Amino acid sequence: MPILFLTAALSLAQAEEASVGTYNDTELARQSSLFAEASKISAPKFATAEGNMASHSQIIQAMEINLALSGVTETPEWYKSNLRYMLGYRQQIAIVVNQLTTAYDTEFTAARDRAIESLDFEGEITPCEAQSIHALMGSAPKCKGMDLNKAISKKIDVDQTLNTALSTINAQEWPSPQVTRDTMEPMSVTGVTHYIQLEDFSAVMLQDILTSHRRWLEQQNDSIIEGIES
Repeated sequence: MPILFLTAALSLAQAEEASVGTYNDTELARQSSLFAEASKISAPKFATAEGNMASHSQIIQAMEINLALSGVTETPEWYKSNLRYMLGYRQQIAIVVNQLTTAYDTEFTAARDRAIESLDFEGEITPCEAQSIHALMGSAPKCKGMDLNKAISKKIDVDQTLNTALSTINAQEWPSPQVTRDTMEPMSVTGVTHYIQLEDFSAVMLQDILTSHRRWLEQQNDSIIEGIES
């Protein structure tokens, strides 16, 4: 009798588990070849934008050094226009990334829902979220029920509505850098006819001047940033 009871209980538990299907959005993204293809298009564009912003930081530093050494009392227009552009470029990239993230999430979520609706599965389908150690290690979550990630991801990959939407999303133009350069007159530092490389000299000898000038520039930059944000 106990053995029969145990067998019946086990069969009932298996039947209950089979009546529940589970999925995880992270696993769907990992298993979807369409998601991987979309990432191959957007990831290099984002990497290029990050590289541009890193180079902008170096350009801004070089411009500040040039201004400090030139001894100007008013911010030149070339500095203001370049700084305005580079700060605006960062804002434009942030907007594009936010738009892409929202669009990807919206379209893939809709495709996932369509895939779930078309599954030949009789039972409840629920999300399976990673818990504790699984979330920390990045491993697939473990939930009771039938794992439907593979079946759902296959349907996502053949979703023509999603495919069309991704083509439109990935065709979005990204901002391109357009920093202008201007040549400044060399500054005499060792006499009338002798000059040295200003950037090398300033890096070693003019830290106090640069620090003082940077405080002045920060005040100028604040007004430029306020103009961009307004």
